[in-house]
Amino acid sequence: MSLDPIKRKERYGHLKAQRAVMENYWQDLADYIIPNKNSITTKSFEGEERNLQLFDNTGPQSNETLAGALHGLMTSPFAPWFDLTSGDPELDNKDEVRLWFQDSSKKMHAALSDSNFQTEIHETYLDLGCFGTNALLCEEDARTLFRFSSTHIGDVYIAENNKGIVDEVMREFEWSAKLVVAEFGIEEVPDIIRQAYEKGLDEKFKILHHVYANDDKSKKENPKYAQFEFISVYGLLDHDKNLSIKGFHEMPYIVSRWSKVAGEVYGRSPGMTAL
Repeated sequence: MSLDPIKRKERYGHLKAQRAVMENYWQDLADYIIPNKNSITTKSFEGEERNLQLFDNTGPQSNETLAGALHGLMTSPFAPWFDLTSGDPELDNKDEVRLWFQDSSKKMHAALSDSNFQTEIHETYLDLGCFGTNALLCEEDARTLFRFSSTHIGDVYIAENNKGIVDEVMREFEWSAKLVVAEFGIEEVPDIIRQAYEKGLDEKFKILHHVYANDDKSKKENPKYAQFEFISVYGLLDHDKNLSIKGFHEMPYIVSRWSKVAGEVYGRSPGMTAL
């Protein structure tokens, strides 16, 4: 995969065409189960009423009950929900190792509680019950160590490797010049965003976030990032401009799928059964 904005835009068009078959299905699901996210094939204005398709609350209420159960049982905000292990039972039984794991586990739980994880993971569970697919982004944060973002299904495009694991994610979203400058710095943005920022305009710009596996070919083309398994590129979609390039040792998007039919990339959901 290349860092060239033109080639990335071509790849985006390819993934967008592949996903098109799912979009009408997702729109129907959102209309009846998560109406506040029903801007997939139709666009809504901020504050606009979106539940006009509903005759009763069976769909939304059932999905919220499922999400609440998953949240409480799998990632409870009130109790520890994971432990650490070395993978070696004999090593784990040593007092100093066990105490170190217990202390580290408590610190990890505390760090998650101090972040926005609990808010965003609940959105993930809502999306899984309705759409069957969600991509949760985890990034570093100067104040809380890390921050999470549960992405809208209409903004995300994914691809798998030969093992059926998602190793490529593209996400399109819109930000104002103020947000772009806050995230990437005034020195990294093109003149069109710098001018909008200095004038205080609320104009939105399309951002494309592309994360992909750093394969052998890519490592040869970009030796600076050869030690990383994944490359993350933020760019302006309409201006063919890279804003940020980073390397990751693991995929920063946690892509969940409720269940998956052989040969399909996107997940299937209980909401599809109900619909």
